[in-house]
Amino acid sequence: MLRLTSGPAAGRAAWVPFVVRAPAGQQSRILVQAAVNTWQAYNRWGGTSLYKNAAGDSCKGVCTRVSFDRPYDQLTPNFWEYELPLVHFLEEGGYDVSYTTDVDTDRDPAELLRHRLVIVAGHDEYWTKVMRDAFDKARALGTNLAFLGANTGYWQMRYASNRRTIVEYRLAKLDPERNPALKTVQFRKLVPPRPECELEGVQYFRSDIESPGGQHAFAVAPAALANPWFAGTGFGSASTVPGIVGYEWDAVSPGCSTPPLTVLFHFAGPPAPADSVRFVAASGALVFSAGSLSFARGLDDFRYHADAPASGDPRLEAFMRNALADLVRTPAPLAVRTASTRLGVTVTVRLAPDPRIEAILVYRGPVTKTLARGSRGLLLVCRNPAAACLDRGAPRGKPVRYVVAVRDDWGTSVPYVTAPVTAR
Repeated sequence: MLRLTSGPAAGRAAWVPFVVRAPAGQQSRILVQAAVNTWQAYNRWGGTSLYKNAAGDSCKGVCTRVSFDRPYDQLTPNFWEYELPLVHFLEEGGYDVSYTTDVDTDRDPAELLRHRLVIVAGHDEYWTKVMRDAFDKARALGTNLAFLGANTGYWQMRYASNRRTIVEYRLAKLDPERNPALKTVQFRKLVPPRPECELEGVQYFRSDIESPGGQHAFAVAPAALANPWFAGTGFGSASTVPGIVGYEWDAVSPGCSTPPLTVLFHFAGPPAPADSVRFVAASGALVFSAGSLSFARGLDDFRYHADAPASGDPRLEAFMRNALADLVRTPAPLAVRTASTRLGVTVTVRLAPDPRIEAILVYRGPVTKTLARGSRGLLLVCRNPAAACLDRGAPRGKPVRYVVAVRDDWGTSVPYVTAPVTAR
């Protein structure tokens, strides 16, 4: 807490949250990004936010700068309700996790590449171009992503004063920046446009009001129940999770360029639909978008004020543990090609250009047995950092299969099993 000691507001106190970051260069399996840009955008300490002027009226595009060099005017739900429950869940679960902020991602975009999974927490509405570029690159290099909130990366903003000030004009005509790709407008309205759904699979669905409200129930998508993330959760085809859709949420956007999406939870509306989805990017990276600001409330019984209802749901907690078990793994090979030659069998592995990969493990196994995880009878024939393996010992005239796994600092991918191949 900070307390003013002079001036007309002497004696007034307010809080300032801080994020304890890991030492520079230290790797952890999970990195959580705190949405400090949005905390500050809504902060009215000193009279002005990006939404309200000193008189408390709507800014209508004229409140263009807010500073990090001030405390916070109230205990906003952006931190307490949408982010802290996630922190509780991860820490209580003993996950290998470290923390960063929007400002730090802008300062050091390569930080995202020192972790296997990057989680965007809560209401992370305001991103810089550098941040969006960093997430696009991280996903392209095999970094798994989880968006545990909604309305993420909605407005493009920029920093001033050595990242101590947020600049946001909202209306392109007011922004003195001449480059249309750098205007402080919605990402989907940039020139050229960069809709959020192309990164996240879903995006904020504007209805006739800015914030749709809530809270509503998420219904399990029956077609997704066969997905391993639902195993042992207790969810059924008619199950719902009450109270976690709101006050803003995302939905599948028709016509958006995305890989095939698996809808996990759905809210049909009104006033607008909401979707929680997962998908595999072209790099093999796994992406999960929760689709609601309040999603993390279902992971913890923490009450951020005395009147707030406890909303932890054991079924959703089990679902999230299953999801994280996948999300913290290195992506499996994108493809494996085998070819029989006079020298043996060549196994060629196609991967994303992931800087965290330490080894590609190629095992030979018999065709007659089921090659389940942990199967005996597999022979390691290559342990390479490269993508090509020549198995000179493959038996001639006898079909075999190959099992390929990718290893990083934290573990091994789900194995890729090839079709049978016979050495000449």
